Amino acid sequence: MSARPRPPTPGADRPRGLLPLLALCLAGLGPACGYTHGYGRPGGSIRRMAIEAVDNLSFRQGLDQDLTRQLGRDLTVYTGLVPATRSSADALLRVTLVEEGGRPISDAPEGAVEEAAAYLAVEVVVIDLQTGEEIYRGKHLDWAEFRAPVGEDLDSATRETIPDLSRKILTAVVQVL
Repeated sequence: MSARPRPPTPGADRPRGLLPLLALCLAGLGPACGYTHGYGRPGGSIRRMAIEAVDNLSFRQGLDQDLTRQLGRDLTVYTGLVPATRSSADALLRVTLVEEGGRPISDAPEGAVEEAAAYLAVEVVVIDLQTGEEIYRGKHLDWAEFRAPVGEDLDSATRETIPDLSRKILTAVVQVL
């Protein structure tokens, strides 16, 4: 008596288990998801950035130095770019502090300010040092409130504004690189 061949089982030729199914799903999502990683313009031309000393057009002294230092500390954190000297950089970050000021929010009965807000406004330019092309131009503003009854003042508000402004500048710049 001869053995009859078995009919093929449905799905017998497909890989079994969760791992092949997961690999298939991930392979299908790869290029279609639109996600990219890393920093720099297409072709990776911007990797190192020089930060020019902040130019201060306001009447308040020292803000330019504080903002320059903060930008230097935050550059790699928010952009992934490497700080460099102008001669070895791919791009130059130029920031101008154009205005600083504030306004009272509430007054005390004797006319003293109880609560107020301070702001810093800057103009930002990024130049590709390989081509001389301006690759970013923008304006940024940051406000910080302070309350006199709890010991805050204009200086404490400014100390709060500078790191926030640095973060805003660098996150905007990295989006166009």
